[in-house]
Amino acid sequence: MVTEEIIEDYDRISKILIYLKDNRSTLTIKTENGITVSSQIKDFSPGVIILKDVSVVTANSSIDECVGQNCLSESPYGANVVKFDTIFVDKSTLKLPTRLIIHPKRKYVRVSIKGNPLVSNMYSIISMKVIDPTIKDSNLYQKIDAVLKTIESNVRRSENYDFAKVFLFDGSEKGVVYQIVKLMKKPFAVLDTRNIKLKEDFVLTYEDYIKFLSQSGKSYSDIIKSIEEIKQFYISNKILSEAVVPIFFDDDVIGVIRVMSKSQRLSPGMIKRLLSLSQGASLKLETEGSFEIITKEPQEIIDISVGGMRVIVKDPLFVKYVRLGRRVFCQVYFPDNTFIKTLSSVVNIYGQIENTLTDIGLKFSASMDWKDKSKLENFVNSIIDLEKKGAHRIPK
Repeated sequence: MVTEEIIEDYDRISKILIYLKDNRSTLTIKTENGITVSSQIKDFSPGVIILKDVSVVTANSSIDECVGQNCLSESPYGANVVKFDTIFVDKSTLKLPTRLIIHPKRKYVRVSIKGNPLVSNMYSIISMKVIDPTIKDSNLYQKIDAVLKTIESNVRRSENYDFAKVFLFDGSEKGVVYQIVKLMKKPFAVLDTRNIKLKEDFVLTYEDYIKFLSQSGKSYSDIIKSIEEIKQFYISNKILSEAVVPIFFDDDVIGVIRVMSKSQRLSPGMIKRLLSLSQGASLKLETEGSFEIITKEPQEIIDISVGGMRVIVKDPLFVKYVRLGRRVFCQVYFPDNTFIKTLSSVVNIYGQIENTLTDIGLKFSASMDWKDKSKLENFVNSIIDLEKKGAHRIPK
């Protein structure tokens, strides 16, 4: 996943700027009026950054036109990229930023689409498959319920558990076990309730449960009380073994298979069998219980590369289901009304405004059709070439 780190602490900002200065890192500065400048950091003080080796990359432009302009600066920083908003104070001075943004280096160069005078009428239509047990569609709900009941029946009949329940998360589940299964994306199991703290390598255990509560801020006494209540539950109900196995959809845990046994001790092989049943449930739910949502209006593209794009999604229903890792199907429309189609995944969520708008980063599938990839690559390269020639310049 692409993740951004925002740094606002002055000491950390200073350390990063010193790193860029000492390593003679190239600082690429793009001004609001369309000029790209290459430079290095010579020095900095609490108010300004002093530049050296300043050169204008954009043709038919001068450094004098940069003075007073807002700009975005970017530089390599190890395996990452550091960027910040600033202002050209004079021909060799930038205003010291109040924050830096760090993210992993991208494999492909991105070009701006929003606000770019070289690009008009370029947008995207996005769709995704969704499984939602709270959906108010009786036909779809019945299909989901039938799949869950079939899996539950198979578990009880074939594995002979004393308790078996299959359900999808709807937001009402409060149990800590469900939280850690959803977070860690692994099965939770107690192979022998007489020793619930026994560590197992292939599953989550109450050792992970205790760690989760501790990291959540629970006091030692609260944790001990919780564990004692769990032990008492097992004793009162004569439970010998328990397992909670995740059900996945699109790499997200959407529900669980929970089993308990009073007479037999669960084995690693039995857990693997439950995982196999979980995979079957996932496939069945995708084919019979999912539905597709599609953005009704064209979605605004912020920037794009051969590897992905940043887009503003303004569809309230679509925004409801956006999350990191979600598979998304994209149609990208070019200014000449041609388009490409590709599968992608959500790798960043830059921001969300209420429940109607989300700014997301998408990574295109590596298996994109070669013709579509070639078309996108030619488009991006043409914009880069035109910008170097200064064709995009905004008159003062």
